[in-house]
Amino acid sequence: MLQYDKDIINVVDSAYRAGFYLPQYFFQKDLDKVKEKATTDEVVHNDPMYFVKPKGIEFSYLIYWTGTHFRGGYVSINNNYTGVQRGGFDRNGQTLFASHVDTVRQYYKKFTETDKPKWISHAFVLSEDNRIYYWGLDDVSNYAGMISAYTNTSVENLVAMFNSGEKMEKPKGFISSLQIYDENFNKDYLHISEVKDSVSATWRNIYLMAGILKKNFQFTTNVEEYIRKGYALLKKNKILI
Repeated sequence: MLQYDKDIINVVDSAYRAGFYLPQYFFQKDLDKVKEKATTDEVVHNDPMYFVKPKGIEFSYLIYWTGTHFRGGYVSINNNYTGVQRGGFDRNGQTLFASHVDTVRQYYKKFTETDKPKWISHAFVLSEDNRIYYWGLDDVSNYAGMISAYTNTSVENLVAMFNSGEKMEKPKGFISSLQIYDENFNKDYLHISEVKDSVSATWRNIYLMAGILKKNFQFTTNVEEYIRKGYALLKKNKILI
């Protein structure tokens, strides 16, 4: 699972106990089955487990827990796939907006068995059969620049406002980011769009700016096709509230 950076066994166990759908997985003893699956599906290795990535749209849901209740709520549709027409990197681009995934938020309550304030951020895949599969840990740091630009304040200040109980209006619109690499495929910087009224408008803004870069910089084109499709599916299947 691309987002996992902790003990994979405990992460999977926590997700299972929270009630999430889990993707198909194997262990080293099943290596023959893994190789067979890898001929038709994307298989991700996180020792000692192998996961078959469900076909669908990847997104993350981030929300802040004050210790007593939730504040904020952001969904990011993420193009993290690699391969033909899906991008060449593990994190190509993403579009973030203020919304909730109510079914996931209900499960998140099982991650809040503490009065300690914290961000709760996890990744999911909306599959072709309209199931939401758990796809691992995520972190607000991956979206800090986007959230700051989207809310017109730093994440640190936003957290202070959440904790103090200060009222604030729900942000409107969309904001996108594109990962840009140098000629050696090292991550160079993250380009963030202006806040726009549509997904397409954010990506026109991004590619207009990315297009003036020197030719030796690398970035994935047509990311917006994946993200527009993802947003349409999330809306059509009434995943967002």
